[in-house]
Amino acid sequence: MKRTQQLFDKIEAYLARTLPLEEREAFEKEMDENPELQLEVEKHRELHAVFADEDTMAFKQQLIEISRSIREEEEAAAASTSKTTSRFLKIAASIALIIGIGSAIWYTYTIQDQNNDLYAAYYSRYPVEDVTRGDKDNVLKNILKDYASGAYKNVIDSLENSNLKESNQRLKIYLGNSYLQTENPKDAITQFASITPSSRYYEIAQWYLSLAHLKKNQPKQSIKTLKNIIEFNGSYKRKAERLLQELSE
Repeated sequence: MKRTQQLFDKIEAYLARTLPLEEREAFEKEMDENPELQLEVEKHRELHAVFADEDTMAFKQQLIEISRSIREEEEAAAASTSKTTSRFLKIAASIALIIGIGSAIWYTYTIQDQNNDLYAAYYSRYPVEDVTRGDKDNVLKNILKDYASGAYKNVIDSLENSNLKESNQRLKIYLGNSYLQTENPKDAITQFASITPSSRYYEIAQWYLSLAHLKKNQPKQSIKTLKNIIEFNGSYKRKAERLLQELSE
């Protein structure tokens, strides 16, 4: 996907909720059909998070103050040698600040790309268990068939509008995976995190929880979850150890 100023402006307007309703709906439809656009929007969202950080905001405020000072000096009628020197120093400081902010942006994008690569390498959809064994309810059978066929939005709609997942924690695994498949790691995290340690699906949920955090560009939370899996000492231990090692390098 080609990055253009027009695309940049549209993404920023979308995140700022200033797009007209029709344009917003068209843009969301385009995102549903274009994973690359979804990723680009997510990068802009993460970039906003970087600039929301107090240190970064301090950077920006310093840059604003320096620019204002330079402008005031340029407007002064008489400029002494000392003022000229001061001006050059402030310009140099401005450049340093811009480089610092640029480095923060580059670092954010680089780390996010690394997390995406690891997610792609380790993620595989949880397999469908026997869709007929013990599942006499037709609604439940249809949900499992939708999941098996990749109709993830149908799975989400069906499970979010029923109480089935509350009595069957296996369905939370399917629902969480459906959210991951539709580029919604936030809601996937909610589902996986809600599975209790007493459940036979707990370790499975923890594994997918670590991947969901990775997809959401939250490596610290992913590392914490991976350590829990290793301590649990179950069938996902070795996978967790390998992923943890790669995240720690």
